[in-house]
Amino acid sequence: MIRKIRFLTFGVILFSGIFTACSVPEPEMVEVTVIVEPTSLPEITPPEFEGVWFSQDRSSMLVIGTEFLYLHEFGPNREVYARIDGIDLEEETIDVFVSAIIIGGRSVGYDSPNIQINYHLNGTMMEFLGQHIDFAPDEEGPVFYIYDEYLN
Repeated sequence: MIRKIRFLTFGVILFSGIFTACSVPEPEMVEVTVIVEPTSLPEITPPEFEGVWFSQDRSSMLVIGTEFLYLHEFGPNREVYARIDGIDLEEETIDVFVSAIIIGGRSVGYDSPNIQINYHLNGTMMEFLGQHIDFAPDEEGPVFYIYDEYLN
């Protein structure tokens, strides 16, 4: 009988030791306070002149994207394709590199592919001043384009 008591005592001690070793300790509760401070990110807004524009008499269409400029004059069927290299919103200038001029379906040559367009934006009216995508100073005055709200 003493043997059984020793065996039982040894079993209880062994079992409680195994149970204690295998049990997961309770985690400590730690209070964490996170303070999130608002950061001021620079506001990125696309230029206000991007979109589809038409001349006042609807004889030409101007499309300005983030990286390109396209002009189509319907009468002479003249198209000008250009890449925008720089935009200065304060000086109101657009630097473009003309990649192609097509008249009546045929590519034509031109003197210089680099031009700077001076513009003035007044609401939904854009005024091209001086030399613009036509490659000649305006003798008749500025060219006006109207923002097409339906297509944009």
